[in-house]
Amino acid sequence: GLIEQAWKDEGKTSPRISLAFAMVMLGRTEISEFSPLQFLINNLNSSAYKGEALPFLTELARDSSTRKALYAPLGSATKDEKIGLARVLAVSGDKESLAYLEKLSRDTDLEVAQEGLRAVKNLQARL
Repeated sequence: GLIEQAWKDEGKTSPRISLAFAMVMLGRTEISEFSPLQFLINNLNSSAYKGEALPFLTELARDSSTRKALYAPLGSATKDEKIGLARVLAVSGDKESLAYLEKLSRDTDLEVAQEGLRAVKNLQARL
């Protein structure tokens, strides 16, 4: 479609983040190397674009199928991705998300573990 073509043609990161958000909203929730959802997750590693990717992911994770798609990448995620996804799930998670956040709270990286623990507490307070 038009959005997908724009996403392929766009060279700048900010518009690509917005286009990726639109594509996931339209149902492109798969995780693969070049998928729009993976692109949003990848941008959690960027100090320049983390602030754009995080609110989009938080909004997208309100949808249960998108939220479920975010669990798989947690296993191989970078430190910044884990911290970002913990923040996303703290706001947009459900009961099922707790197990994944509890696993993050036991991460070998102290910062990830702290963020996971904070996310567990925040999510439990919301449920």
